[in-house]
Amino acid sequence: MKELYSSAGVVLSWRPEVPCLMWQNKAPTNSEEFADAVQATWKYIKHYIAEYPNMGVLMDVSHAGLQGTAEVHAAAALGAKNANTLGLRKMAVVFTDADEPMQSLAILLEHAETSVVQVRLFATQTLAERWLREKV
Repeated sequence: MKELYSSAGVVLSWRPEVPCLMWQNKAPTNSEEFADAVQATWKYIKHYIAEYPNMGVLMDVSHAGLQGTAEVHAAAALGAKNANTLGLRKMAVVFTDADEPMQSLAILLEHAETSVVQVRLFATQTLAERWLREKV
């Protein structure tokens, strides 16, 4: 695993064995920090997708504790649109049942109107990784 980006609340890592870009929340995140991490995510997808066309994104938001939920939802909707444009095929979201704002964000992503990107919700990273390894 290679760490690519780090802030107070988010770490982005490259996992070539899956292959995927992994987003992990390590502390509560405000909407500005979330937006910065989303921009970094698109930058790294652009970097890796040519070499790994079947790559996915694994977002472990189980420790997100997001603040500014409306802004986060807007960033997520834009993110789904960008994922389509970049050719991303799969996005796995890991969250806890107790995190209600993240549930609504994950459901928004899962039902986003995208023609290409598959978004699935998972309770564990292991299940998410298994799904991401499956060919599209």
